[in-house]
Amino acid sequence: MLESLRSGDFGQVTQETIDEYRTQCHTIFPFANAFMLDLPNGTVDETLGDNDATAVAAVDTTDCIDCVE
Repeated sequence: MLESLRSGDFGQVTQETIDEYRTQCHTIFPFANAFMLDLPNGTVDETLGDNDATAVAAVDTTDCIDCVE
């Protein structure tokens, strides 16, 4: 949905509207990379190098109560 807003699939949308949508989604999905507010466009790849992105993907979730395998 976020990418569709950015690419104009639903017509012209202001950056303010996209930022508002991203902020609201962050409150619902605080750990989703697409809605991380401290990342420039909500993507790990733009902020981290290839090795760092691999490390993020390899995070151990065995202690995560809400994780689904």
